[in-house]
Amino acid sequence: MDAYHKLRSDLEVSRQTHSGKTFYVIKDPVSERFFRLREPEYFLAEALDGRTSTEQVLEKFEQRFGLKITPEQLDKFIDALRQKGFLYSKSAEYQLSRASQVESKRSFIDKILYLKLKAFNPDRFLQWLYRWFKFTLSTPAVIISSLIIVVGALQVKASASLMPTNVYQIFSLSSIPLLILSIFMVVSLHELAHSIVCRHYGGKVSEMGFLLLYFQICFYCNLSDSYMFEKKSQRIKTILAGIYFQAFLGAASLLLWRIIKTGNTVSDFLFLTASVAIVTLLFNLNPLLKLDGYYLLVDIVEIPNLRSKAFNYLKQILRHVFIEPVEKLAEYTRRERNIFMVYSVLAILYSLILFFWIGSFLYNLLTDKWGGVGFLLFLSLMVVIFNEPIRNSFRSITNRSERQGVSVPKSIRFYIWMAVLAVIVALLFLFPVDLKINAPMTIEPLEKFTIKRTG
Repeated sequence: MDAYHKLRSDLEVSRQTHSGKTFYVIKDPVSERFFRLREPEYFLAEALDGRTSTEQVLEKFEQRFGLKITPEQLDKFIDALRQKGFLYSKSAEYQLSRASQVESKRSFIDKILYLKLKAFNPDRFLQWLYRWFKFTLSTPAVIISSLIIVVGALQVKASASLMPTNVYQIFSLSSIPLLILSIFMVVSLHELAHSIVCRHYGGKVSEMGFLLLYFQICFYCNLSDSYMFEKKSQRIKTILAGIYFQAFLGAASLLLWRIIKTGNTVSDFLFLTASVAIVTLLFNLNPLLKLDGYYLLVDIVEIPNLRSKAFNYLKQILRHVFIEPVEKLAEYTRRERNIFMVYSVLAILYSLILFFWIGSFLYNLLTDKWGGVGFLLFLSLMVVIFNEPIRNSFRSITNRSERQGVSVPKSIRFYIWMAVLAVIVALLFLFPVDLKINAPMTIEPLEKFTIKRTG
């Protein structure tokens, strides 16, 4: 192994404490990626200063922690740092130069459920905005806004009987421009509230833009710098800022709607704004989506990357039980395992319900319009969407069969078409299909009568 290695000096480090344990969050300012190291791991990384040999690093580690690691284990750790681009080397410079050009591999389902479009770097704009609106973070401003939220919540209860009538009156084709304006204003101010609080605690917002999340259009801001906040309360306040301001905006709009005369454009806009703020607030609080509710849950349970860890843990358990025993399962505490199981199961159920609802809508839409051709279009669409999971499943079955000495076709396409054929046959035999013919039709009466006036 090489005698000397050097950690990059431009990496940003934040020391944090979770559940009595010390962690170090490292930010790569070039790739905008974040990593969390435990105290022993960070000690090893920091010891790589370009002047200390690996043998000396091993000695220092043993003196500091009273633990002995082998040169092979240190080599693996150094290789991991090198792959992440944390060490000075030619390969690291090449990877960093391409960091903005390389897109991570994502499945087709991930792409249609989470599509991000970066818009602009808001640093200068947020500096100006913070100077003008930092007073909103003062104690008097928070007290006043809290009172408005409470009064608005009471007004929602008092005006509940009036809400349905106004919803049906306002949500019409003519109100679409006002509705679009309301949605844009609510989500934009929501994200700006996040950004101002993040800026208040010293964080930077590197990008803003739009994303398509579970077929919902959203405006987003990159709050990754909040990972570097040493205090947990600062990270939670940054997340709560958008939720809090949205609740304030909805309450203030509802109160103004009750005060001014109804039936005009301003009144309709205020009611739409209040409705959008309340509905999207509930959507935002859903921890099963990677929105505010999810990141708030991550900070509360103190498990970074909760979603990916939960799904990976569930995948390991299912593979261990139904496919083949896993030699070594990931080591987690009992609390973490319980959280992973609950979260992964609920997230999968939510996704299945959402897909079922959207699938039912598309099925009825296509079959009602084009009959059998519509059904084939729907089936083709399902195959395209679930192509990767189907391929992975059959690839796993093929690999397992080959290890057991069973010869099976290796073409994934063969299995896909066989599955499609099986589904079509099952639908033909198990589900009755009404024959529909799309053609003009004339209905004539069985008898005709002519009524004449006599006399």
